[in-house]
Amino acid sequence: MTNLTAELPASVTRIDGLDGGDALRVDGLRSSGVVQLHGAHVTSFVPVGGDEMLWMSPLAKAGASAIRGGVPVCFPWFGSGASGEMKPSHGPARVVPWRLVEVDDDAETVRLHFELSHADVAGAPGGDHWPEGLVARYVVTFGEALALELGAVNEGSVDVTVEAALHTYLRVADVRQVAVEGAEGASVLDQLTGRTHTQDGAVVFDGEVDSIVHLEDAPLRLVSRDDAARSLLTLTREGSGDVVVWNPHIEKASAMGDVPDDAWPGFVCLETANVRDNAVTLAPGTSRTMRATYAPGE
Repeated sequence: MTNLTAELPASVTRIDGLDGGDALRVDGLRSSGVVQLHGAHVTSFVPVGGDEMLWMSPLAKAGASAIRGGVPVCFPWFGSGASGEMKPSHGPARVVPWRLVEVDDDAETVRLHFELSHADVAGAPGGDHWPEGLVARYVVTFGEALALELGAVNEGSVDVTVEAALHTYLRVADVRQVAVEGAEGASVLDQLTGRTHTQDGAVVFDGEVDSIVHLEDAPLRLVSRDDAARSLLTLTREGSGDVVVWNPHIEKASAMGDVPDDAWPGFVCLETANVRDNAVTLAPGTSRTMRATYAPGE
């Protein structure tokens, strides 16, 4: 495993991942799960005594493709980037193996430290658009909650502008029966229409939703529409100016080759992000870290 340079504690085991790639199985005191080296992609998180938090498509593939479901890392651009012409969609970080450089187990939590640099993406789709001095550092923490830290470091000699999103697919019984609270009053870019509006009430999923919510670090709650007091999950963030909320609904899901036609009600994406107007410009020698904590049932 050329991308594994860290010694593994007893709580972390190397396993076969998607499409024959390498993956890491975590069995911690508070939770368990799986991270693929392809994309440093979290594909499972299960709190002790609880249910799987993440949705994975049964048609998900790795290889040259981004994995559908779990937590794709979108970096260093989002979608087709500011120019509208960048490929692959959401950047090369999703489609190449990351280096595992360190693992910590302090009994309460297990932390996996990954890195990705210009040299790691050389020859990969979009790799020629990765700035030479840019280094991504990603820490995945398995505890009572799933904690994610995505850092961008500019080790080069010129300014670098990056977008980032943790494209988290959350498993739900029926997306039409859940809502996202905490975005009330925020400015929202509806990517389906290109129009901006102010969010009135909770975000619901009665049709396709693809929105960038401009919301600096405020927590969000995924709740049941039948019982708003019943919190299914709480998302807290640091260093994040946006949350992307997405579900493809019927028509778009039917056009997606790696999502079964009837699977769309089973997930909602609640993505911690810095994109578009909140893209981050790093001067040489500086860094920026975006943090997200997904806590089930709070």
